[in-house]
Amino acid sequence: MFKKLSLFLATMLISFSLVACNGNQPNNSETPNPTEENQTSSNIASTEKQPTESNYIVNEFDHADISNISVSDTIIKVEISYTGVHQLNLGEWFTLEIYENGKWYTLPYKAEITWHQVAYPVEPNQSRSMEYDWSHVYDSLSAGKYRIVIKAMDFVKTGDYTNYYLAAEFEIK
Repeated sequence: MFKKLSLFLATMLISFSLVACNGNQPNNSETPNPTEENQTSSNIASTEKQPTESNYIVNEFDHADISNISVSDTIIKVEISYTGVHQLNLGEWFTLEIYENGKWYTLPYKAEITWHQVAYPVEPNQSRSMEYDWSHVYDSLSAGKYRIVIKAMDFVKTGDYTNYYLAAEFEIK
């Protein structure tokens, strides 16, 4: 009797696991769902996905900014300065946007991306250099005006924080 019950429970557990893994991929939780498709002809190499109009609110955090931007091949290096009173946390997540027809458009990732949830702290009145390599998440970029958008968390304590988006412009020639 115990063996039959164990077999039944194991079968149910496997069945529930298979139902939970039905193949639907979740949306990238860091990237907001765009509300409007880009109808412009894009300079992007991607043939399947098109950029969508950006809906990020950027650079509205008075205590952090990006400077010392350098771009080489597929790597962008930036320095984030923080003048707040708590701790600023930066992560690995970023997105790239292109400027076309007077608007910013978020570039599509070339595949589903999973981001590591790490925090690189920046203490009050300090700065931190960060490096982002886009070769793993984007196709090659053509000439144009771009910006990188990164998330910065103004961390007070566990459960008490505010996320902001910082952006820095750069050009590919």
